[in-house]
Amino acid sequence: MKIALIITSVTEGGAQRVAATLANSWTRAGHIVEVITYEPPGTSPDFALRDDVSLIQLDLMGQSETLFESIGKNLHRMRVIRKHLDNYSPDIVVALITGPNILALLAGLGRPWPTIISERVHPAHQPI
Repeated sequence: MKIALIITSVTEGGAQRVAATLANSWTRAGHIVEVITYEPPGTSPDFALRDDVSLIQLDLMGQSETLFESIGKNLHRMRVIRKHLDNYSPDIVVALITGPNILALLAGLGRPWPTIISERVHPAHQPI
């Protein structure tokens, strides 16, 4: 099975550790896995990924100053993710963390793959 796992980064954080653990476990089980992040290319992961896990860094990080800038950046992120997923043609997409969850769902609209999202926060500590 071809699996795409989407997360902002694989540097520091509990969800990032979960992403690395899942990717490593799935490849060990014989699946083909791409971990897709927003990081700049060349960013070193804080959590070890097996050699057979592909790390795809799409260079989509960045803060927005205004609501309109935020909408524009997120539309751009969604388009880039969708284009990459169209080229990769996964059997399934798994996303972790709020932003990637929303963009993975939007990128998957009308596409043949199912998208699974997972929130990795303590609700009492997250105002969203």
